[in-house]
Amino acid sequence: MSGRARVEARIATLGELGEILGSMKTLAAVEARTLARLQTHQAGVSAVIDTASRAFWQHYGGVLLPDAGTPVTLAVGSERGFVGDFNRRVAAAVPAGAPCLTVGWRLPGRLPAGVPMVGTLDGPVVADEVEPVLTATLAAFARFIEGLGPPRITAVYQVPGGVGVRQRQIFPPSPEPPAVHGAGNPPLLNLSPGDFLRELLDYHLTAALRDVVLSSLTAENEQRTQHLDAAVRRLDERRAALRRRGQALRQEEITEEIEVILLGETALAPLHRE
Repeated sequence: MSGRARVEARIATLGELGEILGSMKTLAAVEARTLARLQTHQAGVSAVIDTASRAFWQHYGGVLLPDAGTPVTLAVGSERGFVGDFNRRVAAAVPAGAPCLTVGWRLPGRLPAGVPMVGTLDGPVVADEVEPVLTATLAAFARFIEGLGPPRITAVYQVPGGVGVRQRQIFPPSPEPPAVHGAGNPPLLNLSPGDFLRELLDYHLTAALRDVVLSSLTAENEQRTQHLDAAVRRLDERRAALRRRGQALRQEEITEEIEVILLGETALAPLHRE
């Protein structure tokens, strides 16, 4: 195979890779719209829970939160690759010493030494997998509570929009002190304050976990899109360079063909004179 043929074969291969990357970018864009819609809905749900919590604590502040003396970390990484240092940055923010539950199989191998592992769960690949991941995470924490009692859960995860890694205590919640304790009419409860608090904590933890997983998946999708854009640019630059190389080789072949023709004419010139 000539040098130009090899260059043309390489250009064709890069073209196929470009089509694959283009398809991946399209899927990432569709996923971004889905995640944005889910996050908007989740923000509304969290706002309702926060409003109910503030009203409850304003009038029933004497109801104590459950003891939460066992710290545990929830670290959310990625299930897929092509995300650069996404998992490394999350792992670097995980505190040493506290038991750690990880979400996403690409994260555990990057955790610093000395972090005791509770377990690792499958991470979501697309938005439709957020709820199964949420169910598995709640079940893992339920088993943790059975063994060690109520935990103090700190989530470590990436936040979209270029914010970076965030550490956030998601359980137990920290009630905001009311501006005027007991002001206004108390909320009408169909349960005792203690039973209501237990139900409220369940809703709070579920909403907080959903927010964490959605935020991490959105940030992961953003970073993957950025890497795809960079890969496509590098691919286009490489193809352009190969095209220029192919044109130069073609010009060399044309020059060689002309030289062969001229040499042939020179060799045949004496015969023509005879």
